[in-house]
Amino acid sequence: MGAREVLSRALFGGFWAVVAVVVGSVSLAGLFEGRIGGFLLGTAVAAAAGFYALYVFRGGRFRFLII
Repeated sequence: MGAREVLSRALFGGFWAVVAVVVGSVSLAGLFEGRIGGFLLGTAVAAAAGFYALYVFRGGRFRFLII
């Protein structure tokens, strides 16, 4: 594995890991405010972002960023 591959995994996987943590935190805040719909949607998005970050860290080939 070359340096470019390691950098790509760190960049894309790290980005989506941060997205998962932020969305998960916002989702919990929504739960504490009594917004169950926002909590469920946020949890689903956080889980999807977390699984995608894991996929990228393990060498997945399909990579993208949404900014």
